Amino acid sequence: MNCRFAILALSAIFAASPALTLGDSETQPSNQVGAIDASETPEALEDIELLEDLAPAMAVVEYTLRYDDGKAVRENLIIEQRPLEMSAIVLTPTMVVSRDAMIHQRFIESIHVRRGDQRVPAKISAYAVDVPGVFLELDEPLGNVQPLEFDASAEGPYKALALQTTDGMWQMRAKTFSLAAAVTVGGGKSYWPNGKELVIDKQGTPVGVIYSTRFADSDSWKGSPLDWPVYSAEQREMMLADLQTKIDNALLPVVLNFRSPRRRETESYYQNSEEPTVMYVLGALVEPDRMVIFANLTPINTARLERITVNAPEGKIDATFKGTLRDYGCFVAKLEKPLPAPLTFASTDMTPLYDKLLLSAEVLVRGEQRITHLLHSRLVGFSMGRARRLNPSFANSEDNMFRFLPTGELLVWPMARRQKVSAQERYHSDIAIDMPCGEVMTAIGDLASNIDPNNAPLDEKEESRLAWLGVELQPMDRELARVNNVAHLTNDGQMGAIVSYIYSDSPADKAGLKMGDIVLRLHVSGEPKPIDIQIDAGRYRGSFPWDRLDEIPEQYYDQVPTPWAPAENLLTRALTDLGFGREFTLEYFRDGELKTAGLNIVKSPEHYNSANRFKADDLGLTVRNLTYEVRRYFQRLADQPGIIISNITPGSKASVAGLKPFEIITHVNNKPVSTTSDFEQALTDHTELNLTVLRMMRGRTVKIRLDAPTGL
Repeated sequence: MNCRFAILALSAIFAASPALTLGDSETQPSNQVGAIDASETPEALEDIELLEDLAPAMAVVEYTLRYDDGKAVRENLIIEQRPLEMSAIVLTPTMVVSRDAMIHQRFIESIHVRRGDQRVPAKISAYAVDVPGVFLELDEPLGNVQPLEFDASAEGPYKALALQTTDGMWQMRAKTFSLAAAVTVGGGKSYWPNGKELVIDKQGTPVGVIYSTRFADSDSWKGSPLDWPVYSAEQREMMLADLQTKIDNALLPVVLNFRSPRRRETESYYQNSEEPTVMYVLGALVEPDRMVIFANLTPINTARLERITVNAPEGKIDATFKGTLRDYGCFVAKLEKPLPAPLTFASTDMTPLYDKLLLSAEVLVRGEQRITHLLHSRLVGFSMGRARRLNPSFANSEDNMFRFLPTGELLVWPMARRQKVSAQERYHSDIAIDMPCGEVMTAIGDLASNIDPNNAPLDEKEESRLAWLGVELQPMDRELARVNNVAHLTNDGQMGAIVSYIYSDSPADKAGLKMGDIVLRLHVSGEPKPIDIQIDAGRYRGSFPWDRLDEIPEQYYDQVPTPWAPAENLLTRALTDLGFGREFTLEYFRDGELKTAGLNIVKSPEHYNSANRFKADDLGLTVRNLTYEVRRYFQRLADQPGIIISNITPGSKASVAGLKPFEIITHVNNKPVSTTSDFEQALTDHTELNLTVLRMMRGRTVKIRLDAPTGL
């Protein structure tokens, strides 16, 4: 018989739609190495005879998929109105074994087993413990089938027979079977098969079924699937029900409430600009009174954290912030009332868990509601992560998945690794990975050594704290870079900045920096790469329109940007996030030479956003103390009086009197005022105020009657 005709004849046994494209791991290209060649060779003819003999033991499993709550897996198959198809081996007229699709039941409309024109409803009856395989029980026997009988003692050489789709048709193919041996540097060994599916000896006797990608023993794959250890469908459901109870008690919705964000003059290059006032997240109860909160908060957001509320089965419980983990996207909180059923954690090495059945829970938080979907999963490998830590990979890799042993101990939870400051970008998403929970619990066990003290809740005044270098900087551009011969050091002007002013007795002054120096980057111990100095050129706008200040409608007063460059910029934000007290080396360019200076990160003097403020409600006026950068802009000496107007309420007495943002009040009723306390005191026991006001260098007197109705 012509070999090509024989292959086509076997294909017809499993024929589906002529245009079928399976689109999963079973699909193989038609020119795959090992497929039977159409030439007339004795070996090919022998393979055809083997295929013909074993064809009655082959079938196809069809999973008809559906949407659930607007979500789907293998969505392309639903759109194309075709099922997910997987090859199967007939073990009895009413039972087949197939690879484990690991799809949640909510996405499965129906399951059928097909051979030729016969299509029989089926259901999964058991799950292999150590092999990614499932057993399906049919509603009625398949006709014209030949269940296989296995002989684990049959000797090689072996052939691997695979049922797969080619050219839109299911076909059986054969190739020589072998195992590749591998030994790790540490001495561990494994065996990797060159094919998957049914393995036979040269007489066609079935020896074993292979669904795994590796084995710990060269003979462990041999034998009938009927001898595999399994969990019945009922046992699996019982394990998932027990797991649901654990989740109900220990994976709990948490509400985080934040203080309203302050006005920010600069969007940090190293921070996510989103600043929420409430977040709904998940917490894991790791001890009766201790919880890990899955929230990868930046220092800017953690600073505003005011309340933590846990939605426990017993009711709402408040918790106290204890510390943000330095290397992981979470923080630890202590519950005011202990809970009885914390999680238990597996301490086992995960490397022997390849292909073994594990339990998985997709846990989502939607507002104060927790949504849980339980299923099973299997470990399929590892990838190298940060600091040579191994990141496990799973067959179903949806987000927010918690992985458990069948006995209920937690193995892996979804958590982001916290990015180092030098590795952060302006726009980034903190994607959770499958992280071994034991690694995080080790850090929590020594919490004092593993928290970031710079990432903690602060009071409103401390929220505005900043690091300080003590310089004003002009952003670099291509022309400046080339003129100053630093194009090669600044990526042609895309980074770096020119020192335009140095504050006396500042860190920069003490380190010997001079005006005209070009600062390039920071080198910080523990950071994986240098931090390029970049200044937002957009902040260095043209002259402030003082002469047109009267034209601004009062409802826009709170949106007027400061006329001076804000103290918070990309450099000071990065230094702040690195943490006060840390040492760093500043790299800069002067007179044709690269130079370095060693500095410590120190807290800045009071700046405009952190300055003491006072709101005179009767006036509708808010004022702040003059700070170093404000005095620098207005060229006012430290002994010259003055406070600055920071906000005016529309329609208030101050607005009607013509006061404007960023004007300076130097005297009240001819008495100098140098602080907000002076101004508050000056308002006492007066019905009329005479304010001496400066707009830049022009002064005027503004009269306001406190006992007059607003608008008069």
